[in-house]
Amino acid sequence: MHHPTIENTCRTYPRFGQRPETSAKYRDAILACSDIGHIGMNVSEIAREFGLSPAALNNQLRRHFPDVIPERETLRRRLGLADNFFRGATRTSLNQYAEAVRLLENTDLTIPEVADRCRVSQTGLREHVLYYHKRIAEARHMTRVQAAGRQLLLGEKNGCNQAHAPRRETVERYAPALELFRTTSLPITVICWRCGVRTGAFRSYLHKWHKEDVLRRRGFSLPPDWTGDRLPKVKRYSPSAAERYAPAIELLRSGASMHDAAFAAGITSTERLRCYVKEHDPGLAARAKAANRVTMSNGTSCKRESWELFRDAVGEYLDSEEPVTVIAARHGLKAKSLRTFLRKHFPEAVLARARRCKDNEDSLSLPDL
Repeated sequence: MHHPTIENTCRTYPRFGQRPETSAKYRDAILACSDIGHIGMNVSEIAREFGLSPAALNNQLRRHFPDVIPERETLRRRLGLADNFFRGATRTSLNQYAEAVRLLENTDLTIPEVADRCRVSQTGLREHVLYYHKRIAEARHMTRVQAAGRQLLLGEKNGCNQAHAPRRETVERYAPALELFRTTSLPITVICWRCGVRTGAFRSYLHKWHKEDVLRRRGFSLPPDWTGDRLPKVKRYSPSAAERYAPAIELLRSGASMHDAAFAAGITSTERLRCYVKEHDPGLAARAKAANRVTMSNGTSCKRESWELFRDAVGEYLDSEEPVTVIAARHGLKAKSLRTFLRKHFPEAVLARARRCKDNEDSLSLPDL
């Protein structure tokens, strides 16, 4: 007949381990309970033999080695060693914890909540469920295992059947700042200064518990089944930035150039407006870029502002043999800028003049490709 030992004892479900000092204290007694040589002794006698409390040894076996006692009692009955002691929950305990067990089985309440509602001891209820209602204990343990490592939404139950939500004092602390964040376009720094909270802490609170408000504030329209794992790819800005750039964007949509839109809207940097539009609305940025380019007679294209700046100088360069420095000075341009524009957009004309005027120090020469 095969007799169980601690190493091969089959546990119904994984349990939390003992502390090292507790394991060393009860190790010999637990080995004796699983040994055929001590089958004639009950658990209380084994505990007294090793100088331990019988109740404490029973608790260790029930909590960490739940299969030792049932197998031991089955073997004792087969060997005719039954001692006629009552085992199991008493009728008083069953009546005392009946309502609490029903609530644990049919609701998501925690053991402390059920104990307070039924006016019983939390520790007693926990031990009663662990010893006599292993199915409930196993189901609650599997709930914790399934919830481990999974991203929970606001209000969703975690593995301990508690709502995944901030503490009440945290909600009360950030409630005024959250209201301003939802209803105004003030920057977060201004909101935190008005409400007397730290900016970094409030940002962390928003991104952890109110991510949908952050996205709505930046202009996203969230679908009803949004779960927080699918974010749009187009970058959005805060409402204050959107209000600042809104007039310029309207002018761009009406056909104005980037430079004219920035000047009319009071934006000091055209490049900053260009970057904002490119990140905010890539389609509008592409249309504005295409509308702001001019196709020249040789098939190349350049910015409309550049063409308007260099057009007269380029015409004189193509129609005459005057040096570039003279043409640039006549139109108030820098000779270096005009040379760069000519080399980039009219390389054939530059090469032709270089061949005709090899000895002219003002001639433009291109490196051999």
